[in-house]
Amino acid sequence: MTTPLSPGGVGMRFGASADAEPVVISLRGELDIATCPAIEAALEAAFRPDTDLVIDLRGVDFCSCAAISMFLRTARRYTSQGRCLRIAAPHGITRRVLAILDIDVLVPVHATTDGAIDGADSDRIGKEPSA
Repeated sequence: MTTPLSPGGVGMRFGASADAEPVVISLRGELDIATCPAIEAALEAAFRPDTDLVIDLRGVDFCSCAAISMFLRTARRYTSQGRCLRIAAPHGITRRVLAILDIDVLVPVHATTDGAIDGADSDRIGKEPSA
């Protein structure tokens, strides 16, 4: 079940599936300095110390450095609790930005949402995290 969350800005929507393992947050629209505060508040509200988080980027048209910073802060929170943040289904310029910045070294990035939910290594994009 996906629960719609309050819009964070014009043309941006997101929803959460809190009844699944892991929690899945689906984002739509542009992730920028105007929309990130509301998204980050939703990520905070969705936090459960007993499960991982998947951020589904299938519907994202644009991803700014503010969003990248938000992803890294969220990943740090999950990692500090022994949990994992996974990014799912980036495409177009968003996928390119994540690759250029080597985000996959710090946060698992998956080609599909199902692969991210399963945590499938075969679905990973980019480099493996260094030990």
